[in-house]
Amino acid sequence: MSDIFAKLYLRPCSSGLEYVLGLFRRIQLSVAAKGMGVMASKKKQNVEIIALQCTECKRRNYTTKKNRKTAQEKLELMKYCKWDRKHTLHKETKVK
Repeated sequence: MSDIFAKLYLRPCSSGLEYVLGLFRRIQLSVAAKGMGVMASKKKQNVEIIALQCTECKRRNYTTKKNRKTAQEKLELMKYCKWDRKHTLHKETKVK
């Protein structure tokens, strides 16, 4: 990206060198304003994807989303397990 700016800066134009310098400064400001020159860092999301594991057959049957701010304890729900063919307790685990 800096090569493009250098070529633009050094290139003479018919309307004068001041026009090119002004254009160069505007492009630099717009790139800085959009954040194109800086790498973005990943933030931790408030909502995470979790898996629900059956306590009887130990299979991960369901996935769901959980808000970290509102629900800080581990999630436990009565869900249907198709391998046991009944409703069983499912506990929160990490998605691999």
